[in-house]
Amino acid sequence: MSVNRAIAGSKILGAAVSLIWGLANGAIGAEISSAAATTVGATVAAPDPAAARLSALGLEERRGLEKFRQENYPKLLNAIRGAAGYDIDIDVRWDTIVLEGLGEHFTEDGFWTNVYFVPLIEAFKQVGKDAMGKQALKKGLKRIQISFDEATAPASDYAKGLSFDNGVLSINWRPFTNADALTDRSDALIKAIEPKI
Repeated sequence: MSVNRAIAGSKILGAAVSLIWGLANGAIGAEISSAAATTVGATVAAPDPAAARLSALGLEERRGLEKFRQENYPKLLNAIRGAAGYDIDIDVRWDTIVLEGLGEHFTEDGFWTNVYFVPLIEAFKQVGKDAMGKQALKKGLKRIQISFDEATAPASDYAKGLSFDNGVLSINWRPFTNADALTDRSDALIKAIEPKI
């Protein structure tokens, strides 16, 4: 018995030394990554770039975003869903609509509220003004995605910042810009939605 234990112990010790040596030289990490990639059914969680960008925000932006999400967003979300007549899924890409150095303005109507949310409410009120419109919205519009891409967001031609494909309405408008253009934005939304539902 003691001979078998000694042999088993030396094998374990040898494996431990190999593991430590491999970790020290970086070989094990590559082998583990390679093995994980080829293992059937294994999933490796990729880092979330949006979460990384949000966590890298300055304190002012994090405070402003948190305040908006706690105080303003729930009411706006309820108003959007009320106007639509159902619990539409809304994906706000917060990491893209935050503008650095402006965190104190996030809760102002002219920053996000009148740029993204009020135009949606007004458009849904118009499109869903009767049972037929509400039914068409519910059947045809599955999700809304709100984001801002500096390279492609239009300055004022709001229709160019919209796409509606496979039940997903994507909005790419610059925050904190032309906040008084509520009707122009709502009209652009209506023209993008109605033909596709």
